[in-house]
Amino acid sequence: MNSVKVPDLGVLRRTVTDALTAKGWPEPMWLETTGDAPGAGQARQAVRDGAELVLACGGDGTVMAA
Repeated sequence: MNSVKVPDLGVLRRTVTDALTAKGWPEPMWLETTGDAPGAGQARQAVRDGAELVLACGGDGTVMAA
């Protein structure tokens, strides 16, 4: 998640968490990107940690990297 591209992080987290848990998915983990780490490493870490689905939030660079 690219926090620079998210105007209200709390709203995004609540919206995503509520939607996922309403459908029976577990509460998501959140991994923020940085200029030096735009998303590929975070996506790999999520999979290593057991993620079945990776959702990239932010700008095009974040989405493409993930």
